[in-house]
Amino acid sequence: MDVNAELVRADYAWHYRKYSKNASLQRLEDEAKMARRGLWVDPNPVPPWEYLKGRRISVAIPGSITGGIVSLAQITNAENPLPVQAVYHGNVKSQKFHRPSCSVYDCKNCTAVFRNREDAINAGYEPCRMCNP
Repeated sequence: MDVNAELVRADYAWHYRKYSKNASLQRLEDEAKMARRGLWVDPNPVPPWEYLKGRRISVAIPGSITGGIVSLAQITNAENPLPVQAVYHGNVKSQKFHRPSCSVYDCKNCTAVFRNREDAINAGYEPCRMCNP
């Protein structure tokens, strides 16, 4: 039994294309996305590798005491100690925000992270013209 294929088929795992060119796993993941099953029920699922990147940078939260930027480690729920998931990165210099698929998503000035489009806009950021988040 191929455990990787079974996990992807059951919609419990991502196919990490950067290190795997397995067409079968990609097909299984695409089928799961189209059917919106398992982890694909979430309208904005965050890949684990992007989530982990987000844990190392700041998160912009409108109205926070620190002027909108707080550490991801500070944003926890008392019942769930895991930090919120980041969806968009904001460039603190240009005040533009990007989706994970954007080529400049991980730029050196993209140190603000937003949970959703509305949070980014409310914090004064504009959508990137390339990825149009």
